[in-house]
Amino acid sequence: MLQAALLIILIVSVVVGAVSGLVLGGVLGGLPLAVAASLLSLAAAWMAHKAFVNRVSKVGAIRRGVPMLVVVFSIIASLIGSSSATEMTRDLALRPGMTGAIAGLLSAVMMVMLTMCYGWRPGETENQR
Repeated sequence: MLQAALLIILIVSVVVGAVSGLVLGGVLGGLPLAVAASLLSLAAAWMAHKAFVNRVSKVGAIRRGVPMLVVVFSIIASLIGSSSATEMTRDLALRPGMTGAIAGLLSAVMMVMLTMCYGWRPGETENQR
């Protein structure tokens, strides 16, 4: 189940990052576009992940909220992923959708790594840790 949950995070992040990059590409550009795309993609990925875990675990809402450390990790992951995506796509002159997709993917990979370091596993309550 863990692999499926992580795959959902990656897929949703790439799709939402690409769509938000296309939508916001006319208004923003460069680093602000990548930061907005990665923040939106991580928020959407977290919601999709939570819905998947609740449906598969059949327990209902296991957690009452998001641990503050995971929120901080997501913001850090968003900044790292978006700045990396901006540097990667700067010389290639790619469309904003591609910049958003790469920002979403890199941010999701970073968030997954930071969340694994945090030690939280899907379906685990605060009392089980």
